[in-house]
Amino acid sequence: MKRKVLIVTHSDLAEGLAATVEFFMPGMYEVKTICAFTKCNTVREELEAYFNAQDPEDEIVAFSDILFGSVNQWLGFYKDRPHYHLFTGTNAPLLLAVLLKPQDNYLTEEDIQGCIAECSSSIIYVNSYQSANASEDDE
Repeated sequence: MKRKVLIVTHSDLAEGLAATVEFFMPGMYEVKTICAFTKCNTVREELEAYFNAQDPEDEIVAFSDILFGSVNQWLGFYKDRPHYHLFTGTNAPLLLAVLLKPQDNYLTEEDIQGCIAECSSSIIYVNSYQSANASEDDE
């Protein structure tokens, strides 16, 4: 079993996220990116070729940008594939949290939900956060 990473987004976000993975986890993952509607105008065909080339025992962790976007809908066609996980609304903390999970076993529902809960709480409006913490520090 090998964990594979697929990032598919509108425009060039996928390449930026892949660069972030390489920066924090050099050489740990080979990341396949598809930048829809920029460098790739045949997203469905590229996805089909990608999935057809994968070993059925490999785990594919896919990340997209927008829940109701076309990219996520195309990735959703593969949701019944064994060992396939699709995340949307992807940001760097979620991507890194998922990929830091041990690779010796398939990801579990508990692993995935834990990553989502952890990363959801990291989305903060910093202006208010700083103001609230400054008030606490002053007391």
